Formats: sequence, C-alpha cells, structure tokens
Amino acid sequence: MISPKVTRRDFLKACSAIGLSFTAPGLSNRLSTREYQGTNFTGWDIVVGDGIYAAPGEPPVSLNDIQTIHYSTYSELRANVQRRRIMAHNITFKRIIDEFAFQYVHLCRLKFRLPYIPSTDNFDLNAQTLEGGLFVWDGRSTRLDYGLGFQWLLNPWMSNFGEVRSWRDTNGGEWESVGYLQPDTEWHELRIVDFIKV
Repeated sequence: MISPKVTRRDFLKACSAIGLSFTAPGLSNRLSTREYQGTNFTGWDIVVGDGIYAAPGEPPVSLNDIQTIHYSTYSELRANVQRRRIMAHNITFKRIIDEFAFQYVHLCRLKFRLPYIPSTDNFDLNAQTLEGGLFVWDGRSTRLDYGLGFQWLLNPWMSNFGEVRSWRDTNGGEWESVGYLQPDTEWHELRIVDFIKV
C-alpha cells in the first residue's frame, strides 16, 4: 500500500493526451506563460488511489494491481491487471512545482476514451469511474488547495450509469451531478479553466 494514501482530492485519475498552459498576465514577460504538454503520460507518477476494495482472503490492493502503458500518441490506464477479486484505483499524475502557481490562470485540455463499452454481460472488464482533473496546492501547511475535476460513472449496474459529475470544494469536497454522457468508445475532449485568486 502507498503511504501516505493518495486521495481523489490529491490528484484524480488522468486520461489520454494532456496539455497544460499557465498564464499570469501580472507577471513579467519571462514568467507570463508556462506550457506543459505531451502525447502520453511517459514520466508521470503512478499510485494506488483511495477507491479500493479487496474481497475476504485477497491480499491488499498494491501497485502490482495497476498499470499505465504508454503508446506513441496516448497512454492506457489499467486497474486490476491480475484479475483478482478486488477493486483497484489507478491514479496517474504529473506534479509540477512552481512558486508562482497561484498567480496563474490554469488551462488544461485532455482527451480520453474507453477501450470498450461497460456492460452487465461483461464481468471482467468493467470500470467504476473514469476521472480527470487539475489541482493546485501551495505545498505548505496552510493547505491552500484549488482544483477542478470530473468523474464519468461507468458501473453498468448503477442506476446513474453514464452520469458526469464535477468536483465541488464544499463540505470537505463532494461530487455534484452536472450532466450525462452515453458511454461509448469515441474520443472526448475536456477543457478545464481554473481561475485562482489568492
């Protein structure tokens, strides 16, 4: 098990290709724009998240149960790769350290797709959720922490299958329903804009 445990609030599961652009109009030209981009998640960190479960008699969920595979134009996040009686949570994330982080407007664009359509007829390859987000933390004990995240509910046995939620920083953080996206295998693009005023 990873210690300390990473939660959805720390970093949400990442998706496919991602590009980040940080803009700070009030800073000098040297610091006015920072861009980070890539075609896959090569060099990103992989940790076990908080959405885990192990059936009685099963060893605890570990890094051996998750995997992120890199291809030339995308990365594939996998969970429960050993097909045990568990629920594993793959968080693949990029940590960028920048002392001026709270002086920027953060723009994030990511693309994602499912490799198959979840189904009640498929007991081996169903997901619980697909999630992504952008979070900015001051790295200090003051815990200034701002972020935006989305969650696509993919458990075909749930009545809200296909619901899309957004992360809300109220009551310690909670998911809020914001719409519906019929599960499919098409590419989808999400843009996140995080205006931080500290």
